[in-house]
Amino acid sequence: MLVSFLVICFSKGNASPVYNIENLDDLFDAYYSGMIDYTTFSILYNAYDLGGLTGDDLEALNISDRTELYFLLNPEDSSGFWQELLNNRNGQLGFRRYSRDKDYIYSNYYADFFRHGFNLRFDIRKLDEQTEFRRRSIGWRNEYIELKTGNYLVKQMYGLTIGRYDYQPSAGYGNESKLNLLSPSNSYYNGFAMEINRSNFHSGSYYSYKEYDNYDKTFAGGSITYESKRYTVSIISGWNKIYNGDKDEEYLAIGTGFEINMDDYSLGGEYALVEKSAGVYLKASKQAEKLLIQSEFWHYADHFCNFNCSGPAASDYESFYPLDDELGFRSTQAGETGVSISYHVTGLDAGLQMWNQSGSDFPNSSIYARSFHDISESIRIKYQLSYKNTETSRYFWMRVYHDMELPVIDRLGLKTYYDDGNFIRKNSYAYSDHRYEINRQFALTLKLRFYMDNQIYWYIGESLETAPRLRLRGEVSYRDYARINIKIEKAL
Repeated sequence: MLVSFLVICFSKGNASPVYNIENLDDLFDAYYSGMIDYTTFSILYNAYDLGGLTGDDLEALNISDRTELYFLLNPEDSSGFWQELLNNRNGQLGFRRYSRDKDYIYSNYYADFFRHGFNLRFDIRKLDEQTEFRRRSIGWRNEYIELKTGNYLVKQMYGLTIGRYDYQPSAGYGNESKLNLLSPSNSYYNGFAMEINRSNFHSGSYYSYKEYDNYDKTFAGGSITYESKRYTVSIISGWNKIYNGDKDEEYLAIGTGFEINMDDYSLGGEYALVEKSAGVYLKASKQAEKLLIQSEFWHYADHFCNFNCSGPAASDYESFYPLDDELGFRSTQAGETGVSISYHVTGLDAGLQMWNQSGSDFPNSSIYARSFHDISESIRIKYQLSYKNTETSRYFWMRVYHDMELPVIDRLGLKTYYDDGNFIRKNSYAYSDHRYEINRQFALTLKLRFYMDNQIYWYIGESLETAPRLRLRGEVSYRDYARINIKIEKAL
């Protein structure tokens, strides 16, 4: 199969640090200010109501550099927002209404039903007179087989050959809201999946079809895996075709992956080819008593362009245009070589990541560190910092805060942000988080931020759980705009 690859570095997107996202308001602000792209925004927004993401999903999304990802996945450091996304609670029916100054009103209707191996999920959003499916799926599983139809995610080794997501276009796509049951606009796969588990062997078969205005994209893939107590070996293949009636292009990816898990160390990796362009990823970890050291290496050829690749890489990306047309798809991996190492011991976590793009001699780098110190049995002081230096930008941020097991007061802290050596007042603030539980069913939350540019952000949340298993949540906040978020859920 002969396929021509045309890669145009139209624009370099940067999935900016997401450490500041602590609630739905922050997510909207991050998107509208250009901190995160629409793909990132839509995946996180879609997961806000139903949850169900995993740490691997966040890692595959490349929403932050790998050295900073620890801040999001550590329950002690991350906010309730991230824990909500990672919460996989089966069985709920809900309604949520979000408004900003009464001009932008989003209404979401969602459900997650699970009984006897059968699962039904859907999320419908309405904005003004426009209604759209955010996602919907039906699934069934038992001890040996799992079937899914509709929207789904894929877990195949480290995501080089077949990635977690089937990303929406990053350029040339209007993404107009419409009620499309057959092809909702999202970054999930859309079609059919079957996974079979028998003894030490596992296999997966996947099919997906999507429509993007005048373009159609089809994906088909499969895998076979042998897994024992210590060793895992997998062979994977994925095929994509995009066409608009006048022309089409096909991309074939084939790869193999492995994992070795011993008592005190582990090794893993994946090698993939996309039309003769190679990508490789290697990972190793060493456990020694209370010390854990992890290291990673990745390298991708200049034309390693895979629509649904979520292989490890830095958080910046470029767009490639498969039909030499206006429709573009993001490629985080193409032309990048990188290495990452992290160090974890009681009271201290630190990491370093270095990478560069083909054709550039600039050594991009990012560093993070986290430590804590117990002042008393009820008060712990924590420090977090991250520094990133790339060819196009440079920033430094630091947070110092107290975790307190005291009545009403949860956390007091200070965040500072520097860009190219300049102190950025609008992104720096002192803050205090307060929580008061009246009883097991009712709790109040107050969050205050005092920005260095004299802006004040306040947030008031109220949660109530009543019988029979009805959850009510209301949130009101203000900074530049008044926002109201109301959520009603019934556990099924």
